[in-house]
Amino acid sequence: MLQHLAHPLTLTLALLALAIVLLFFRRRWTAIFLLLIALVGTWLLATPFVAQKLMYSLERQYKPTAIDRIPDADAIVVLGGGVSPQAPPRIGPNLGHGADRIWFGAQLYAAGKAPLIITTGMRPYTDQGQTAAAAGAEVLQAFGVPADAIIAPGRSLRTYTDAQIVGEIVEREELGRVLLITSALHMPRAMATFRSAQVRAFPAPTDFEVVESPEAGTHPWLPGSEAFWQTSRALHEYVGMAWYRWKGWIH
Repeated sequence: MLQHLAHPLTLTLALLALAIVLLFFRRRWTAIFLLLIALVGTWLLATPFVAQKLMYSLERQYKPTAIDRIPDADAIVVLGGGVSPQAPPRIGPNLGHGADRIWFGAQLYAAGKAPLIITTGMRPYTDQGQTAAAAGAEVLQAFGVPADAIIAPGRSLRTYTDAQIVGEIVEREELGRVLLITSALHMPRAMATFRSAQVRAFPAPTDFEVVESPEAGTHPWLPGSEAFWQTSRALHEYVGMAWYRWKGWIH
């Protein structure tokens, strides 16, 4: 609920609605002021310049690490978000944005970094059918990871419950360090949450979106849907961290 209320589009629509109400009550100049805020704010948030700055501020906190420099561990934890479960008309799992997580987990397993992979994620559509964790496990098996090397608890609602569930598995299986895989954008919140859950996690970020490219600086102030989407996701992480601190889930 909070993530939808804090979404830039929701805030823009709220400002527009408030401006219309103020016009109805003849508060013309206040309404014009709100309309300008909505217009300029939306334009800025939809520019590649702002989007890339916000994304980079999160992605730079945990640098990519070559596989041969990642330490051995007792388990690899692949957080949900990259694979959606089978649901009509799909006939199998759907690889979406962030599916690099699953691929990186399979690579680390193949490199012998850990003998076990834990996937997370619940059923996003109904109370029936495949969980996101099971969908991730299915894709891992397609990449060559044996089924008996995967634990796929499908009860997690969010990053906080990911950490709690993984913590239970670590305690039950008497595991030590885990390699935590998630998108670079999400890694700061994920690491803070796992630390608070007393899970020894080594960050293994993937899915870096801010890249050096000849086109990276082309038309940085022209708005676009891709930039607006990136800005929304970065703000979601910042709002999420603030919410987690308020709840006492991270310190």
